Amino acid sequence: MYKLDAVHPENIAYAVTLTRSLLSASTCWEDEDGEFEAETFYSNVVRLFKDDPHVDEDWAAETLSWWNSGVYGHSASGRLAARAVARQSGLSQVDLLRQQRAARAAARCANYQSQQPPQDSPEDVLLPETSEALSSPSGSSGSSGTPPST
Repeated sequence: MYKLDAVHPENIAYAVTLTRSLLSASTCWEDEDGEFEAETFYSNVVRLFKDDPHVDEDWAAETLSWWNSGVYGHSASGRLAARAVARQSGLSQVDLLRQQRAARAAARCANYQSQQPPQDSPEDVLLPETSEALSSPSGSSGSSGTPPST
């Protein structure tokens, strides 16, 4: 009909902008709906893919590839279509998406943990009075294992 053969960021922005409108309480299309501005929303979605210094290019390419696989049965980068991968693995496309999401979450967690300073183990941390009680053979606190003599 429109002779489209690939999904572009503008197509996704248009679809999610329409979807947001359909899911709102409004009975007709409105450019502004309370604090929501359709044109700004559309532009922000497009900027997720391009024309922004903070674009995650890997995410943008993978997302467009996924959409092209799902809509047209091919990916722009020439990778196997998602349906073919799903058939080969025996998993549904939803299962594959869940696996990808879990792998990304694990990678983010590993990255976060690698940036944290090492924590002392409980046996490395001694409170001053505990340290003194353990080093004193007759510990005045009575914590040496024997009752105080009278």
